[in-house]
Amino acid sequence: MYVDATSYLNPSQLAAMARVLSARDYALVLGMPGTGKTTVIAALIRTLVGTGKMPYLHLTLIPQ
Repeated sequence: MYVDATSYLNPSQLAAMARVLSARDYALVLGMPGTGKTTVIAALIRTLVGTGKMPYLHLTLIPQ
């Protein structure tokens, strides 16, 4: 499932996935608009659910 969820990610997005998946307590996904944060989060959810884990997400939107 990991390969299916990440086959379309670029190297920076794959690095972000690896950091989040190896985080001990929590991870923040930060980046400029258009860098693929939502894409990475969607891939993380697919990966975690595919491995039987239930992700806990807290999203904060910062008004522009």
